[in-house]
Amino acid sequence: MKKEKQSVESTPQDAQPKRIVINVERYQNLIEALEDRVKVRRIAASIFCIGILLFTALTVIMLSLKSFFPYSDISTSAFGTTTITNEQKQVSYFLFNTADLWANSGIYVKKGDVISIHSSGSANTAIHHIDEASRDNTQPHDRNFGPLGEIKDAESKRDKLRSQFRIFPNYPQSALVMQVSKETNRDSLRNTPREGNSHNFYYIGAQRDNIHIVEDGVLLFAINDIVLDTVTILKMMIENIKTMAELSHDTALQQLYASVRKAPHVPFIREQIKRFIASGHGATYDEYMQKDSTLQFGGYESSKYETTKCPHLSEMDYYYDHGYKNAWYDDNIGSFLIVIETENRNRLSHGE
Repeated sequence: MKKEKQSVESTPQDAQPKRIVINVERYQNLIEALEDRVKVRRIAASIFCIGILLFTALTVIMLSLKSFFPYSDISTSAFGTTTITNEQKQVSYFLFNTADLWANSGIYVKKGDVISIHSSGSANTAIHHIDEASRDNTQPHDRNFGPLGEIKDAESKRDKLRSQFRIFPNYPQSALVMQVSKETNRDSLRNTPREGNSHNFYYIGAQRDNIHIVEDGVLLFAINDIVLDTVTILKMMIENIKTMAELSHDTALQQLYASVRKAPHVPFIREQIKRFIASGHGATYDEYMQKDSTLQFGGYESSKYETTKCPHLSEMDYYYDHGYKNAWYDDNIGSFLIVIETENRNRLSHGE
């Protein structure tokens, strides 16, 4: 038999190529089902129904969780304002440096918005007094104040004279105030609500609710004090001379006021002052000032100017002569935390 087997295997005519046949039986039912179009449709419909059920179940779960844990989006603007937004409202937190004039919060509002503002903190408007007290190891004369401002028991003559030039003359000095403006360049901003823009200025204090915004813009904050722009300095110089003339009953001073009451600019006032001194009335005014120097806008003495016996000597002249407009930043120190609440209109603090 071995010989026959060997002869058969060695015969070239009977040689066949080898093949391996694999029969897959494990997925045979699936293969047969896929070949049946009716079964394929039933399988597809079953998968679709299962997907709908899963999606519905997940939606119900998410809505249930959201009712207990509302979703909040937190963002921070380039101006340091942190804004938390959810379905009901938008709450922004802004740390306001009281030394900044019309500080930009980065919070954009639109016409028709209704917002509420709450604030807290402490500030002081006389850094130099704090410095003097620290050197002398004494209590400073000026106390710190909150967003309601400096509420004084009685105002001096000088305080009453200055108060009419604050941003809001009839509100406490250094209270928190706000402006809505499309312009954020400080040199281009309107500084008081007496320039045809009163509807965009708001007294805030410690709290103010239901503020109706009438124009689009950015929320800017300041404290209620005097902004030393050129126009204000001009008005304060004229008012200073007017007050002196009224209280002194000096005819020469009254004539001086009559000549400058509608002065177009500061140099015009100075020219009138020179004429006043040349007429020999400077000494009379100087003598009067020695009796009651509290009526000046500042405590500067004539020796600090290069001119003596000048009836317009005041803090304002010093600011004008030296081009000094940084009194606001040099005098104030402190901060207020300002919280702004508004209904959610899908806008974050960056203005989107």
